[in-house]
Amino acid sequence: MLYPECQDELPGVSLIRIVLILVLSLWLASASRAESKAGEITLFSQTYCAACEVAKRYLDSRQVPYREYNISESQTAHRYFEKLGGRGTPFFIVNNKRMQGFDSQRFWSLYGVPVPDGPSVEALPVTPPPGAR
Repeated sequence: MLYPECQDELPGVSLIRIVLILVLSLWLASASRAESKAGEITLFSQTYCAACEVAKRYLDSRQVPYREYNISESQTAHRYFEKLGGRGTPFFIVNNKRMQGFDSQRFWSLYGVPVPDGPSVEALPVTPPPGAR
């Protein structure tokens, strides 16, 4: 017998454990693939950009995580924005693909998940950002 310490267990219990570990491993692997499918979003914005505010409200309303760099406030962010070919804001990097401006259909296509329910970008009010004149 290979493992004498297991001789008191019922036959097949070890096999059940192995199968459960295998199933759990496969489930965890598929969950992490689904999570990574959504990918990363980077938003380059400016302080007084109404279109940036609309895009952020749209993403926030759908609980889409993103990293924001304000090119008005950070010289480093501005240089990175220019290096990536940004011509105006909002400017997105979605799953390593560039998106100038905000188009919700193109965004979801790049993001890699189906469009969730909620108001369209056009339905969101365009209000100036706080502090704008």
